[in-house]
Amino acid sequence: MTTPSAPLRIRFDRFEIDEAEARFIDGGQPVHVAPKPFALLCALARAPHTLITKDQLLDGVWGHQFVSDSVLKTTISDLRSALHDDPKRPRFIETVSRRGYRFIGTVSDVDIAPQPAMRADAPMPAPTSASASVPAPVSAPVPVGRAEVLAGLRAAWSLAEAGRRQLVWISGEAGVGKSTVIERFVREVGEARSAQGQCVEQYGHGEPYLAVLEALTGLCARDPAIVELIRAVAPTWLFQLPWLSGPDEREALRRELAGATQARMLREMAELIDRYTAQQPLLLVTEDMHWSDAATVQLMDYLARRRSGAHFMWLASFRLTELIAGEHPLATVRHELRLHGLGKEIVLEEFSEAEVGEYLRAHAPVLARDPALGRALHDRTDGLPLFVAGLVDDLVANSRDGSDPGARLAAMAIPETLSGVIERYVEELPAVQRPLLEAASVCGVQFRLPTLAQVLDVDTVAVADACADLARRHRWLRQMPQGGAAEAGYAFRHALYREVLYKRIDRLARIELHRKVATVLERERGQGANVSAAELASHFELAREPRAALRHYAEAAEAALLQFSPTHTLAFTERALALVPQVERDAERTRLEVSVCALRGTAAMQSIGISSVEVREAFERALEGLGEVPDHPLRVLILSVLGVACYLRGEGARATAVAQRSEALWNATGDRSAFVCACLVHGLLESDAGRPVEACEWLQKGIDALEKVDAVVPPAVFAADAGVMLLGMCALELQCRGLVDQARAHIRAASERAIALGQPAPRQAAWWAEALLAVRMGDAERAADAAERLAALHDEYDGPEGRAAAVWIRGWAQARLGDPRAGHRLIRQGYDEMARIGTRAFAGETLGYAAEALLLDGDVAGARRELAEARTRAQEIDDRRSVPWLLLLEARVADALADGEGARAWLQQAIVEATHQQALWSELLARTALCERDDATADERAALGDLLDRLPECRDTPAAARARALLGRPLAAPA
Repeated sequence: MTTPSAPLRIRFDRFEIDEAEARFIDGGQPVHVAPKPFALLCALARAPHTLITKDQLLDGVWGHQFVSDSVLKTTISDLRSALHDDPKRPRFIETVSRRGYRFIGTVSDVDIAPQPAMRADAPMPAPTSASASVPAPVSAPVPVGRAEVLAGLRAAWSLAEAGRRQLVWISGEAGVGKSTVIERFVREVGEARSAQGQCVEQYGHGEPYLAVLEALTGLCARDPAIVELIRAVAPTWLFQLPWLSGPDEREALRRELAGATQARMLREMAELIDRYTAQQPLLLVTEDMHWSDAATVQLMDYLARRRSGAHFMWLASFRLTELIAGEHPLATVRHELRLHGLGKEIVLEEFSEAEVGEYLRAHAPVLARDPALGRALHDRTDGLPLFVAGLVDDLVANSRDGSDPGARLAAMAIPETLSGVIERYVEELPAVQRPLLEAASVCGVQFRLPTLAQVLDVDTVAVADACADLARRHRWLRQMPQGGAAEAGYAFRHALYREVLYKRIDRLARIELHRKVATVLERERGQGANVSAAELASHFELAREPRAALRHYAEAAEAALLQFSPTHTLAFTERALALVPQVERDAERTRLEVSVCALRGTAAMQSIGISSVEVREAFERALEGLGEVPDHPLRVLILSVLGVACYLRGEGARATAVAQRSEALWNATGDRSAFVCACLVHGLLESDAGRPVEACEWLQKGIDALEKVDAVVPPAVFAADAGVMLLGMCALELQCRGLVDQARAHIRAASERAIALGQPAPRQAAWWAEALLAVRMGDAERAADAAERLAALHDEYDGPEGRAAAVWIRGWAQARLGDPRAGHRLIRQGYDEMARIGTRAFAGETLGYAAEALLLDGDVAGARRELAEARTRAQEIDDRRSVPWLLLLEARVADALADGEGARAWLQQAIVEATHQQALWSELLARTALCERDDATADERAALGDLLDRLPECRDTPAAARARALLGRPLAAPA
């Protein structure tokens, strides 16, 4: 079928068509008709009283797109609704059975006078007896009162097209027309260059990146090329889109990404956007950000602050009052980004009186003849667009009786609020549709057809037909696009409609509906539907079924960790723990409580640090439950993390109790993993007590037991893998005893194990041990290299302890390599960071290095202050290990103050302490420093020589070379 070049301009009955202007007039009033029904009407009316086959219509209207006959049938149905044409007694469109359709109306040509354009500034009015509203065509004019808004959006998009990334917010209260403006702008940009996601109000804490993942899903459905790009540069995001990968690839991703963090997700998304938009610009739209999760806000902040250019624009909407009242994280981010000129906000206001008049002229020209009506309408609605649209809709619906519109408006019992208007719309719903929409409101802003059908216990086809009918009215529902993981479903056209419907439901009825929804969703999930544990948990909680809610919150918390979102895990576990008292106490409840606490502690460890009080409190509560469920699969995680956390916090008594608890579990059950935990914590405590021999014995026992434990316990259950920690700590104790070769071998084994595990936490533990070993041996270059690896690991995976260690070790190396003042600043910065997260272990040693840096810089007074603080911190946690080192530093301070006698006394104390501890390396340093003095005696030289003979593994170290050089020099002559 060939389309003539001249646009169609005709009249039939009370209708007029202007094809060039995409305008359809009903009784003098413009009516919205979607592009396909409008094109179909033009195709039929162009050849009146002529049969046009289905194939001709499909080719002419849909071109080369593959669509089925059912699409044509549905579009004919929409067209008949707009024409109020009964298919059984047609006046305009006649069906020719199995062949096609014929236009049978009487057509006359007409020069259509210019008409005020149909505007899109407010949500579409509901259908009336006079008209049936459907979405505006792409060529729809600028919405009433929004010309400047759209101009601002176009300007921002032009900058994005030029490579300058843009962030634009549209703010305004409910019903002010935010969605309509966005829809209009998206049509201008084009769906091919847009990705849209909807933030939805969720009963509990929402899943991370929900709207962004929805947008990505739609983009992948339209552009398969982006899937491979995601696979190449954003594997953490690929993991969040399970329908894009098979089971084997997902399992490989799970192993590869273990320990990844949100920071990595942010970097990957930035890289994905930069690469994708190098080929074409992209508009990302997320509506209703006042319901967004914190992770999405963090992503917005990160992308806005990127310095590199990108052909990218993020357009988001929100209700300002809800943002502020709810203390939403976007409120702070919005303020900071606007302050730095990184985000632009467009505020939508209510209609002015003039704009209400313009709206009337566009939507109801007959009513617009009376200027007083526009003023009265503005007074009754305060110019709120959705409110205006509703009243105009009512006035148009009753315009056929010939009564005065102004009088009708004055006589209307108009609700005082927008919610009241919607309440009235609900009352006008047919009795069969109200329960459907109420049940849908319990499902959420978005819902699946099969779910709603099962909740209502009716046929899915019937529900689909009812929802399609409601969607055609363009007030209640809109059909969700399908693609990727999307299933057939609908969403409320405006969140306010869902809110009002939900609040209307009686409390007991609402509880029962939530129970039905939860039950159906749980069953659908078991059959493979994409239903999240968080969604199930919130429905069960609102259904007053706390046990099921607790079970699903535990699962949601674990899933959030796999989504690299410890903050969401903390939120889910908080809700779960609030439910525990509501569940009858039994083994299942205890098992769930232990799981939730362990997950909470793990999330806190990732986001705050293992030394934090939140970690200790969570794992202590989990430990209480282990008495009832000693075989809990997370028992090793609980015991190892809690023991290490207490040790790092300097809480020796608590750490000892955990070690003893681990031993008791080992003795009662033969659980070797518990024995490994006990060995690790006992070794740490013996080290702090200044007993390196005993520490080595405990740590080596744990290492020896590892082989059998590794065969049955996944390494991931340990905080940073017990094997790596045992090997690393044992290396440090061996070095303390002067067994340097063995220490190096243990460090190599720790690194090899960490690399083989492929997880960040074990690597952090291994690099930290290697760096600290280098520091204790005075190897600045090796320490700097290990610190850089620690820092790089933090950049990719975070880790508060690793970051702090990398900073102070880098500072130590810098001080030794010639810049002691800058080195001191870094050492203090790292120490302060450790103190902030609660780490007190190693505090005395670290502050000692700060004092040493100041001595190298010649600041003796500052060094004395640092040294005094170092000794205080060591004494607070009964740290004997660092005492020889701090005594050596006291001697250096005394020498700097020309107090030779005092310096000798400090060195002799250091030797006594090191000898008592059997810390042969510290003894070597102290005896070497003593023999370097002019007043050194022959006996002191002999003692140094005897010590060197006992340290064969230290022969190749600079410390041993320095001692040997002394022994070859003659003693100084007596003064």
